[in-house]
Amino acid sequence: MTQKGSNAERELIHLFWAKEWAACRVAGSGRQNYPAPDVIANRAGINLAIECKATKSNSQYLEKREVEELKAYAERAGARALIALRFNNTPWIFLSPDDLDQTAVSFVTTKEKAQLRGISFENLVKNT
Repeated sequence: MTQKGSNAERELIHLFWAKEWAACRVAGSGRQNYPAPDVIANRAGINLAIECKATKSNSQYLEKREVEELKAYAERAGARALIALRFNNTPWIFLSPDDLDQTAVSFVTTKEKAQLRGISFENLVKNT
């Protein structure tokens, strides 16, 4: 995990708490024998399992393993699986794993597609 990734996860957790959600980072996500998201967020019976990515690029690739493990965790936990993306100097965007395009070896989205297909943090916490 890079410092940029950890900082992005912490930023997202602070945003959730500021909107009266409970949220925490999952230690060792991506490095254990069991599927685990980067962040878990909850409010009044609503459960979100979130894989976080922050990038300076105009596209974001995710390993197939990351997306499949997120989906597996969410299914077992009864949570909604989401990909949280923050492109450089833009607000967070949340996508369903189904909103990602699939290549032979990974999943990918561009900044433009994410903005069209995704939902803002404000809309997520207000309408979920």
